[in-house]
Amino acid sequence: MKQVFFSALVGLFGFVDVVAGQSPSLIFDVPADARTAGLGGRLTADLRADLHAAAFNPAFLQCDDVGQVAIDYVNYFGTTTIGSVTGVLSTDGRKTIALGARFSTFGQLAELDAAGQPTGGQFSAGDVVLQSSVAWTFDAGGDHAITAGATAWAGTRSLSRDVAALAGVDVAARGVMPSKQFAWGAAVTGAGRTWGLGGGGQPTGGMPLNVQLGLAKSFANAPFTLHLEASQLQT
Repeated sequence: MKQVFFSALVGLFGFVDVVAGQSPSLIFDVPADARTAGLGGRLTADLRADLHAAAFNPAFLQCDDVGQVAIDYVNYFGTTTIGSVTGVLSTDGRKTIALGARFSTFGQLAELDAAGQPTGGQFSAGDVVLQSSVAWTFDAGGDHAITAGATAWAGTRSLSRDVAALAGVDVAARGVMPSKQFAWGAAVTGAGRTWGLGGGGQPTGGMPLNVQLGLAKSFANAPFTLHLEASQLQT
């Protein structure tokens, strides 16, 4: 049965937030999978796990996905593309381990001189991170199962020959009560720092956090699930 999703995005979701002099990277603020994008760009609460969403939220990993790989790629705007890949390596029934990557690229951009005039040259820009995720699922009592996860990531941000290193973590938790057809979720993503490697033009220091909360509720025999997703709650 086709599922219809309703979502409300509370707070600010954009690319103008600045913390410690930096703007958020597309790989942390724009999902590559269609379902998360359709829910307002954030998915913290849901009644089922989702390997595609796990690229951005480790609480969506589950042991049933061992041996599977999720690949997402989207032409976001013009020559700007975003992608992610997540593969589940192992599980013991409670702990699930996955490896993956996220990337964004702005394609080939026209080079300008100090006066803003085209030089005829081109350069590329983009971000890429490799990541490792682990999630634990445990019984919280009654009909309440909780999955808590963390993702450690590291990579580079490049603008022509100006390169910066970046590293950090995402943490998340998701609770599901099947008998009530209810789920909740919370996440903190983008907690990291950047270091200049060459050129001197890249911002360095702390990266912007994104604090998120979500609720999901379905109903018996209903062909839809209600989603409420809140993002940028740290501002």
